[in-house]
Amino acid sequence: MHIAIRPTDDVIKEQIQGKIHWSNFTFAFMPKHQQIITIPEGKIRIPILDLSDNAVFKDMAEWIKKHYKPKPVSKE
Repeated sequence: MHIAIRPTDDVIKEQIQGKIHWSNFTFAFMPKHQQIITIPEGKIRIPILDLSDNAVFKDMAEWIKKHYKPKPVSKE
């Protein structure tokens, strides 16, 4: 999920030049695409869109894979 920044004059100028501004970008690693994630306990079905063909999201995914270092999960 991404949330765009309010379109001020400066933001619009940079968007015209090809720069993208997001105030928030949420992601989760999914090695293999699943169309639906099911949580049986709550009878919840979450549809997952495959946006791997979208050039902007593909570039963002490559950047994240290169720069993101996940924190170890503590098992308490």
